[in-house]
Amino acid sequence: MRALVTSLSPHLPDRFSIEANDGVLRTVLDGDAIGGTHVALLLEGHTPSPAHLASVALSALSDVQDVISIELTTPWPANAHQQPMPNVRVVEGRIYLWFGDAQSPVLTCEPIALDVVVR
Repeated sequence: MRALVTSLSPHLPDRFSIEANDGVLRTVLDGDAIGGTHVALLLEGHTPSPAHLASVALSALSDVQDVISIELTTPWPANAHQQPMPNVRVVEGRIYLWFGDAQSPVLTCEPIALDVVVR
């Protein structure tokens, strides 16, 4: 989870942050939690396969995007009429995360090694 924080944090709008505590990835605005993804619950009882880890990362990315877009009352991470969809792909032991089309992403995050995605 902390790897998701490290990968996504540099791209958040001013006043927003994310933090990982007690198995929850929280979206924070001006110090107050305004949303969260229960990552530990999504991983509970599952063998952490690459596909499952990517699915959990996608869920978290989508949740962060939704909360920020609602607070900003505009699509995020782009100032466009259409919300760019979050995407993930597992390649050679890494999860790649981005928003928008794979060929021309609106925002690309630092890839995360599979073995650290849940830390």
